[in-house]
Amino acid sequence: MKIAHFKNLWTKISVGFVAAACWVNIEVAFAQEPAEFSTVPVWKGQGEFGYVHTSGNTDTRTIGAKLAIERQYRLWRYSGRLEALSSSNQDVQIAERYFLNLKTDYALEDRNYLAVILEYDDARFSGYDYRIDHTLAYGRKFIDRPRLLVNGEFGIGGRRGREENGAKQDEATLRASANVKWNISESAS
Repeated sequence: MKIAHFKNLWTKISVGFVAAACWVNIEVAFAQEPAEFSTVPVWKGQGEFGYVHTSGNTDTRTIGAKLAIERQYRLWRYSGRLEALSSSNQDVQIAERYFLNLKTDYALEDRNYLAVILEYDDARFSGYDYRIDHTLAYGRKFIDRPRLLVNGEFGIGGRRGREENGAKQDEATLRASANVKWNISESAS
């Protein structure tokens, strides 16, 4: 009984923390003076779309789409990523997944930042109905050059999920990640 109470309390505290962090973030963003006009685009983004249809002994269809956006405003950076995938074999659905990632980070110094990350994952053929992750992370840019960016993040958070049988899961999480962005040339990255 005590463990279940702790999990419930942890979920309430962590969800409240994420909501408060987002609220403070919005308040601070609107309280700041508007940015000067610049030739640099305010929003950046990229998208992908794919469709594969194979036939012969089997008839397989796969469709996928991805969209990523990012906005830098003074010391704040907002980013989001949306992914969808659907696959069928012989007109029977074999895979379906929807994923959403929202991230806000605030630059503490030139190379250090704090981030709030929220993820929703709905993979229909994975054994669970959904998973929601929220994390507070510390990040550092190890290399920050015009053609090469290497950064890492480490954080704590929580996850709430529901299995296909209806059982709910609440758990604490640790998150570690590394990101390398290398612009090899003007036409490749």
